Formats: sequence, structure tokens, C-alpha cells
Amino acid sequence: MGPIFACGPHGGWTNSLIVDWFASYARVVFSLYADRVKTWITINEPNILCDLTYTTGILAPGFEDSKFALFLCSKNVMIAHAKAWRIYDEQFKPLYHGRFSHPIYSKQGGWPPTMVKLMREVSSKEGYEVSRLPEFTKEEIELVRGLREQMAWLKEQYGNIEMLITECGYSTAGRDLKDGNRINFIKDHLEQVSSLLSP
Repeated sequence: MGPIFACGPHGGWTNSLIVDWFASYARVVFSLYADRVKTWITINEPNILCDLTYTTGILAPGFEDSKFALFLCSKNVMIAHAKAWRIYDEQFKPLYHGRFSHPIYSKQGGWPPTMVKLMREVSSKEGYEVSRLPEFTKEEIELVRGLREQMAWLKEQYGNIEMLITECGYSTAGRDLKDGNRINFIKDHLEQVSSLLSP
């Protein structure tokens, strides 16, 4: 007898249909917030989502299956992430990502060329003779890139480092008001970050 998949046809992240469900969800979220949110994390802590969930059974969907379910979950999480990233990259990035950074950090300044082209096409389809995207004058381009010189100085001083710490937590079941374990955990991690940033 072959393996019995407790995950079945409706088992959360073990169900391959969740890949397209997540992609649809991501498209809705991007359409609502991509004009304001500049950094996206598709799936937080996939190791918790898959490994802890299916090796212990204590998290939803509430069953243990470390032989098959955690690997199905891992595969579906990776494919869902990839689909969500591609949706953003192809449909939303040209409109939103780069709109504020390109004028500041690029060598030429002004709007990203892909955005200029896209907005010209969209405006034309909407019946406008000119693009709805206002152009920068040469003076405005230089004014906005003053900040670019400051960023260049920071890069020269501190090197080409990029770091994004989205969370760093310590979970406890107790109610220790002094909270020494959590304080030490955060202190140790901040020391590590500081040592990476020091010359």
C-alpha cells in the first residue's frame, strides 16, 4: 500500500492549488498597496510554516506528517513565492518600484524609462495627447539628485552594504516582567549587527 497523504485535497500549504490562490491574493494586495509599500516579503518564516507545522502538528492545519507534508509545503511555498514575485515584477514594478528611487539614485535622474514608456502608452489608450506622468526639467533632475551625492558619501564612508532586518523575536510562554532572556537575546543580536557594520 502506498503512502496515505493526510494532507489530502484541502490541506493548506500541502495543497498545490494554494500556489494559484496565493498568487491571486498577492495580485489583490499589490493592486491595493503597491503605490505605498516599497518592500515586500511574500512568505514570512517558511521554515516555521512548513517544518514546525508538520513535524509537531501543533500549528494549523493541526496534524503531523514530517515524511510527506513538510516537503509538499516547502515546494508549494517556493512556487507561490516565485509566482507572487513575477506578478509584482511584471505588472507592478514598472509602475511603482523605482518611482521614488530612480530620480534620486540613478546617474541620469528623472523617471525610470520603463515607467515613462508604460505611462505614455496608458495615457494614449485613455485618450490623452500627452502622458499623465509629468516630466522633470533639467534643473529639477539636478535638485532631486542632491540627495544622491549624500548617498554616494555614505557609500564611500561605510561601503556597499545593504541590510533589511524585518523581525527578530524571542517567544516565551511566561510573564516575566523583568524579561531578562528576551533582553539578552536582543542585545546579543544587536551586538552582531553592530560588529558587521563596524570597519
